[in-house]
Amino acid sequence: MSVDNFLDSNMLVYLFDDIDSYKQQKAESLLQSAIEHGDACISFQVVQETIKRSGDTRLNYFVA
Repeated sequence: MSVDNFLDSNMLVYLFDDIDSYKQQKAESLLQSAIEHGDACISFQVVQETIKRSGDTRLNYFVA
C-alpha cells in the first residue's frame, strides 16, 4: 500500500493536547484532510505509542 502521508504519534498527541492550541488545531486540520482525501495512514504501532504516552490507564487494556 502506498500513501502520500504517514501520521505519527506526535500528531495524535497534539490532537489531544489542550496546552498548545496551535499544534492542536494543526493536528486536527491534518487529520481532517487525511480523512477527506484518503491519502494518509497510521500504523498500529503509532496508536500503541499514543496510548502509552497518554498515561490513561483505562486504555492499557488495548496495549498488551
